[in-house]
Amino acid sequence: MFIQALLGFLDRKRQRWETRPRKTIKRYCKRWLIIDTLSVLPYDAVVVLIPSHAKLKINLVSAYSTADAGHSNMSEPFDNYIISLYWSVMTMSTIGYGDVTPKTQYERIYEIFGMILGASVYAYMVGAICSIVASMNAASAEFNQQMDSLNTFMAESQLPPSLRARLREFFRYRRSARSLHDCPALLQAMSPALRAQVASHTQAKWVNTVPFFRPLPEYLKTEIALALRTEAYAPNEPVMREGDKCDRLFIIDQGLLSSKGRLLGGGAIVGEQHFLLNKGRWSHSANTVTYTRLLSLDKDTFDE
Repeated sequence: MFIQALLGFLDRKRQRWETRPRKTIKRYCKRWLIIDTLSVLPYDAVVVLIPSHAKLKINLVSAYSTADAGHSNMSEPFDNYIISLYWSVMTMSTIGYGDVTPKTQYERIYEIFGMILGASVYAYMVGAICSIVASMNAASAEFNQQMDSLNTFMAESQLPPSLRARLREFFRYRRSARSLHDCPALLQAMSPALRAQVASHTQAKWVNTVPFFRPLPEYLKTEIALALRTEAYAPNEPVMREGDKCDRLFIIDQGLLSSKGRLLGGGAIVGEQHFLLNKGRWSHSANTVTYTRLLSLDKDTFDE
């Protein structure tokens, strides 16, 4: 908290960083002091100790009140403490409702440890189950974390609402358009043979859509499938511009593309003539019409 209070901040009115301690401490006290103070309080210890201690005192008072009411066989303070502790543990662990069933102190002490052990095992099992359920949808958790980072970035950059909406929509589309190459860690963990089989199964159909790839041997098709890269585009974005360097071949996986006055859909090939004839520049432009997912093959990778 002390370090946080001395951190400089951007004064947007003056467009400069404010580092004077008096200003930074004043700003911190107005904004984050209460939140940070509440966040460092040991709530777990408070929640456990205060109710148990309060119930223990109430039970002790009740025991002494009963003795004073006319009972002459008042128990020793230690006995009253064990009974009160038994009642508190049983009530806090929701095992019972305060009935002190054991007759001797040894039985009460034994059952206190049993209730604590049972409650701990139960809490561990519930926590483990919650952890398993949370990890069952790791992709959604990763996406939600990514969207949180995006929202923070857009807020700090003060982007206009229209651009924020486009960014969110693009990231949602990109999530639905995931492919084999979006999981590089999995690919690297596979053996070369398994990696080739997976690529052949998932990408071979797109390799076969290119006429001059069909006569090639299967092992070359597999290498081409592994070399394909996925690219996602939002609507009305240029994929290539006239005059740009021609260094890639495109295959439309999803969406629509406008090129030379025509609409191209899934399975269409863009730039095959320039790719094969080694033309240095694109002779036409191509733009997306909808959210589009493309598979691209780099010219240098293909030549290798």
